[in-house]
Amino acid sequence: MITFWWSREAGGFGGGGENHHELSHHGGDAGMLKKLAEIDRFHLARLGRFLGMLKSTAEGDGTMLDRTITIFGSGMNSGAGGEHSPKNLPLLVAGGAKLGIKLGRHVAFNADKHPPLSNVLLSLVQKTGVPATKFADSTGTVGELVG
Repeated sequence: MITFWWSREAGGFGGGGENHHELSHHGGDAGMLKKLAEIDRFHLARLGRFLGMLKSTAEGDGTMLDRTITIFGSGMNSGAGGEHSPKNLPLLVAGGAKLGIKLGRHVAFNADKHPPLSNVLLSLVQKTGVPATKFADSTGTVGELVG
């Protein structure tokens, strides 16, 4: 397991060194949203490069991407007005096809009746062969994510 943290959000990473966290409190301001989108595109381009390297590396009857689960996202969303919420999290799960991860879908839950993030993490760790039945405040697994 590898955890990679590109930069601290308050440390800033934008074309002009903008403070990512300050921009996340955009209040709907178009200029701030534009700068926030630039930062997001930068990070997504790096993620795409990493996933591309995994996909281009053969491993057994597939690729490293087939046997690697990558999670990209945040423990908070910035909502329509820039308020932070632990609901309706923007997460991307990539890879893991040979581990039983269901790919190529968008899964959305009711913001008021959603499973905890720990259900996603429990689902994924089980697919790596860890015999866990509980993780933090998990209430089960996410069937929409795993086969």
